[in-house]
Amino acid sequence: MVVKKAALSVFIIIGLLMQGNWTQAAILLTKSGTHSYTVPFVREEVSLSGSAGSSEMTFQLPSYWEVGRVKVILDVQVSQVSRKEWSTVTLSVNGKPFYSFHPETGGETGQHVEAPVPVELLVQGGNVLKLQTELRAYADDQVCVEDTQVAHWLRIGASSRVETEYGLRPVEDSIRDFNARMAGPDAVAAGRSLVTLPADPKAAEWEAAAYALTGFARTNLLTENAIPLLPYTAEHIQDKEYVTLIGLYDSLPQELQALVLSGSSAVGAGEAAAAAPDLDRQGLIRLVGMQDKAILIVTSRSPEMLIKAGRLVANQEQIGQAAGNMLLVDDSTDVSKPAAGFSREIRLTENGDELKGPFHQERSYYIAMPGNLELGNASKIALDFRYSENLNFDRSLITVKINGVPIGSKKLHKELAQADRAVFTVPGDMAVSGSFTVTVAFDLEADFNACAVSRNETPWAYITPDSQLQLQSRQRTELLLNNYPYPFVQDGQFASVSVILPDRRDNELYRTVGNLFHLLGRYAASNTGEVKFSQASAAPEELKNRNLIAIGSYRDNAVIRAQNDKLYFRYDKDGTRILSNEKISLEAGYAAAIGTLQLLPSPYGGGGMLVVTGAEPNSVFRASRLLAGEEALWRIYGDGVFTDRDGKIQAFRFKKASGVKTAPGLDEILQRKDVVAFTAAAVLVLALVLVSLILLVRKHTRRKAHKKSTRRRRS
Repeated sequence: MVVKKAALSVFIIIGLLMQGNWTQAAILLTKSGTHSYTVPFVREEVSLSGSAGSSEMTFQLPSYWEVGRVKVILDVQVSQVSRKEWSTVTLSVNGKPFYSFHPETGGETGQHVEAPVPVELLVQGGNVLKLQTELRAYADDQVCVEDTQVAHWLRIGASSRVETEYGLRPVEDSIRDFNARMAGPDAVAAGRSLVTLPADPKAAEWEAAAYALTGFARTNLLTENAIPLLPYTAEHIQDKEYVTLIGLYDSLPQELQALVLSGSSAVGAGEAAAAAPDLDRQGLIRLVGMQDKAILIVTSRSPEMLIKAGRLVANQEQIGQAAGNMLLVDDSTDVSKPAAGFSREIRLTENGDELKGPFHQERSYYIAMPGNLELGNASKIALDFRYSENLNFDRSLITVKINGVPIGSKKLHKELAQADRAVFTVPGDMAVSGSFTVTVAFDLEADFNACAVSRNETPWAYITPDSQLQLQSRQRTELLLNNYPYPFVQDGQFASVSVILPDRRDNELYRTVGNLFHLLGRYAASNTGEVKFSQASAAPEELKNRNLIAIGSYRDNAVIRAQNDKLYFRYDKDGTRILSNEKISLEAGYAAAIGTLQLLPSPYGGGGMLVVTGAEPNSVFRASRLLAGEEALWRIYGDGVFTDRDGKIQAFRFKKASGVKTAPGLDEILQRKDVVAFTAAAVLVLALVLVSLILLVRKHTRRKAHKKSTRRRRS
């Protein structure tokens, strides 16, 4: 009977995941009222130079929003030489213009503009907002000098933003709807989402939570806002709307135990009865409503099945397809999400990009890459593009830059205007690691008086969706925070990670683990790696040949205490403060409050050890915030970093530089077709020379032997 129930459970989960046309799920909760959400147009002030420029950003409209009004608010300042009556700023969304204005020029305080966006131009998901400028000092009918000098500029203030007013659709009784809301930008920004664990979690509960956190981190669009991890208490869930609770069944609060095993409203009554979970052998993911909260419970009596259910939550593709309110996993359920190889082809633009206007025009593309990956010189940028035929082709060209450094240019030709192509190889002397920017720039020099150009003569260029980056990369394996998340994430998955927990179990510990796995999860594209949680009293055999993350202080983590003499920032004999070292002198009171990150070789062999430590629990949490988001990550380097109560960060390198530059690997060399062809030709020539020498030697030897034989016969 148990076997039949298990088989039916697997059938139900497969049906839920593979079903094509979802039926409308039941309503779980109803939210009322109007909400507001603001996204900055730029992170910091941006300046556009020249007579023509553009800036764009993407803002999200989640599927569960009922959008009422969207408004673009701009604070801009324009150069004094630009003339208001001949200059324009145009806003477009998803390629469709909706608002234009003449910018005020010459003012010291700038101009405040509010532009409503027509709702019919918006789509669910990502919307692209673009600002284009045309700044001029001369009228169309005036003779003028080339109007492209840097005296033309427009500054977009950091206060510029997009404001959205919306209502929330009723919360459906479906896991996919909850999943979208759990990591939704509004919920994360307002702190309405929470991942929780039972009190005093066991190792399997920590591990399952770590996997679930990585899944939510990958879909969280607010890269600097981590979904917090805290113990499940009435106080912690009081102001939350979306809660994910991960724990063994016997550790769950009694009221939730009853809800877990209640009938399912997303399937028929007969199916719900047949699919009653066997929690000794199965893992269960169940969505329930309690008061004004939606709670996703991930549970099992089996530690192995709980961990597997946590991995399913980490597989956002699967979990985002579940139209019902319950999923079951057992030994036969495939929950894995393999990591795709990072050596791949990346499209620069999905729908193509148009650049319009004379003179210099450019478009930039952000390429996300882990910090420990280095752009290999086998990488290529292959561009397919077209452009107008009314150019001065002696002076028009395309240039490609990586992080602002040119890697190549090509002249434009009239006969290729409707279908041109250029391939640029990344030079071997470029040291690019982590995420970077590819910029495609056109210099569209007009073959007429550009100051008096009519709109139907405006030069243009178009980058097609076939344009791509043929990316090859190599790993940097030095134990430095510059290369983080290496060694903990390699090839897109966790690489034998062990988290060593302190003896204490306060809120700061939960928050620290949440911070660390928020950023690690953004780099762990796969859920197939391994993360283990160990106590500070763990035997050395448990930690052998693993990458370690030790959390805590000298006094509450025995591993940190045992390795104190190897730390870059050591503790005093009582563990109450950090000592001065060869890099910096620390005042006693100040040193008692700082938190440090230290990356050093593991004392148990086989990997690295990240020590997240401080004399006080709050100092440990403060240090973990440096590894919670990419913005803070760019501010740290070397192998020893500390931060104080005022947020000041100081980074140092203690390990000596090896001074050895890594040679290109065989795979990278084989990607260079020119190198392979040259090598093959050289080998062929050498082979022919060698064969020729052998034949000549043989011929000479035979001739010499023949002469000797002839002399003997004559004698």
